[in-house]
Amino acid sequence: MNLTTLHKDVQRFLLVQSALRAILTFALTETWLDPSVHNSELFNPEFNVFISDRKFALTNMTRGGGVVGSSCIAEKSSDPVVQEDNYHPALEITCNLIERTKTLFAVSINADDDVQVVLWAEEQEYKTRQKRDFITLDPSDVPKIRVKRYEDQRRIYKRPMVAPVVDKTFNDELWSQQWYLRDTRTRYDLPKLDLNVLPVYKEGISGKGVRISILDDGIEYTHDDLRENYDPDISYDCNDDDSDPLPRYESTKSNSHGTRCAGEVAMSANNGKCGIGIAFNAKIGGVKMLDGLVTDRIEGTALSYAQHLVDIYSASWGPNDDGKTVDGPGRLAKEAMQRGVTHGRGGKGTIYVWASGNGGSKNDNCNCDGYLASPFTISIGSASQRGEFPWYGEACASTLAVTYSSGAYKDQMIATTDLNNGCTIKHTGTSASAPLAAGIIALGLEANPNLTWRDVQHLIVWTSELAPVVENPGWQQNSAGLWFNNRFGFGLMNSFGFVSTAVNWTTVPERKTCEVVVDFKLQNVSFTFNMPAKILIPTSGCKGTHQEIKYLEHVELKTNINYTVRGALQIHLESPSGTEVQLLATRKLDKSDNGFVNWTFMSVMTWGEVAEGIWILTVSDTMGPESNYGNIGETTLILHGTKQLPNHMRYGPRNYNHNYNRIHDRVGTSRSQFNEDVFYNNNILDYYNTIITHFVNEI
Repeated sequence: MNLTTLHKDVQRFLLVQSALRAILTFALTETWLDPSVHNSELFNPEFNVFISDRKFALTNMTRGGGVVGSSCIAEKSSDPVVQEDNYHPALEITCNLIERTKTLFAVSINADDDVQVVLWAEEQEYKTRQKRDFITLDPSDVPKIRVKRYEDQRRIYKRPMVAPVVDKTFNDELWSQQWYLRDTRTRYDLPKLDLNVLPVYKEGISGKGVRISILDDGIEYTHDDLRENYDPDISYDCNDDDSDPLPRYESTKSNSHGTRCAGEVAMSANNGKCGIGIAFNAKIGGVKMLDGLVTDRIEGTALSYAQHLVDIYSASWGPNDDGKTVDGPGRLAKEAMQRGVTHGRGGKGTIYVWASGNGGSKNDNCNCDGYLASPFTISIGSASQRGEFPWYGEACASTLAVTYSSGAYKDQMIATTDLNNGCTIKHTGTSASAPLAAGIIALGLEANPNLTWRDVQHLIVWTSELAPVVENPGWQQNSAGLWFNNRFGFGLMNSFGFVSTAVNWTTVPERKTCEVVVDFKLQNVSFTFNMPAKILIPTSGCKGTHQEIKYLEHVELKTNINYTVRGALQIHLESPSGTEVQLLATRKLDKSDNGFVNWTFMSVMTWGEVAEGIWILTVSDTMGPESNYGNIGETTLILHGTKQLPNHMRYGPRNYNHNYNRIHDRVGTSRSQFNEDVFYNNNILDYYNTIITHFVNEI
């Protein structure tokens, strides 16, 4: 060993020793090492340089003259990708202390040989994360056999059926089962169901050049329907610290979730196997992170793995959908997403798509999931085959839109790949909806690679359809003319509408953020059962500052609420324009007395409205018991939006196509009677008729 190598090894050892000393200080005081040292760009899991290829052990560290019995092991980082950016790594260190057993820490250290400084350390807690599928049937929905006990002499008239059409667009074995991608109606009285994607394929767009990472329990990249589109450069196993995301096989197929989600996005077309992915020429990767204990460091690594390559991350998991959990991303996961939207895709921002949760049967609310309450994620819910809100769905103000998934007992589910080179038509829940949305976004990114992460959200708001789900209760129109529903967001995603609008899209103006600290002077902050607290929050939209906002996008409410029964709380926020948004509904299973501590609720329902004016916050309890009481603590209203009006809104409110899913296309015809171009172009004509009608009205 030469002197240079020895010197470097000594320096590395001293660096780890410094980290271990700091960790012991942190473990004993249970506080931050140095709260004053914080920079949102200190953490980048892509720059996890190994401190050494070996493990360092240090025992009997001293503090304050006393001996602390301990043994700490510094492990190599879990992410081998090294970037040239000068960001500090997160080192994982496990310590065995006298009062703790195998405590796990994430540490950020300055790797400069001349300056060996521990910037921060945080004890890692194991997080419960739930995959959002494998849904059991709603017991009330299972049909029972009942026989009428009399002879019925009445004549029965059957509804006229449509002559079967042999659709040879793709030769994949489950193509006929992919009702959400093609028009499969067999009755005159049924509406058009699909996500309007065939006209996109007609234009030659199929996701080419777009990379999508599935954050889950691994993907079976050896599958015949995934192999061709698999991208190893964006794939990793966070649980076993290697580059192989192949799932762990069990008889229960409990690790099939990621493979199913991946197939929805990027199954190969015309290979006779399974079905087609909605973006069947996109590249798909997998980060395995749910097959083991999950920590903030693992989530942070997954959310930023190969961030310089990935266009879209799709996540169909989250905290427990049990109606009583309040949980979200930790420090490292938050910073990973912040860095993603800031630096990802060459500064245009990485797209994060998230499944909105399956806790509907337990009255859960997705605003109690911090991933869904983040402006950086696109929260996607589900609509059933009949255009209804499924029994498992969660209603909340952060949902941006829906795609199709499973519904009632007889409704069809989603076709996709399965483990052991298999196929399934039983993929369910919001887990199945989020990958479809990710695929639609991939089609849009192929059509226009210059779209920013905020452009994508604006496009979803502007092109999602009301008509397929309009029969459901709860629709409101905000003052910007946009229809919204806390079950469906702004409606059902329309693939062709999204892509065709994206082609000539003008990038939205710069994002501004205006924070308004609530002044509680002369306002009642205490409330009890049936006696709500109503707080007025006046704001100018930060007028006259560099963060001035006129037109809203996301609205956040960061608050502290003490209350005896958290699940009894309801929170409403009324905008200056009079739009009332429910930020939180009652959750009967949540009996916690912990309230909300620095928790952030988020809404997209006032999108496009004017920010300036008086906002009204109402916190109430109509559930009881009567002995409930509490108060509102420090609260901040955070407004995100733009100073200038986005270009697509300059021509007035959006003009909705109420004939979007009218009975047309193939009903009553067969392919032999119907010109193929007309078959495809009816959807296109619908779209352009809408545009023509809009400009005629303007004239």
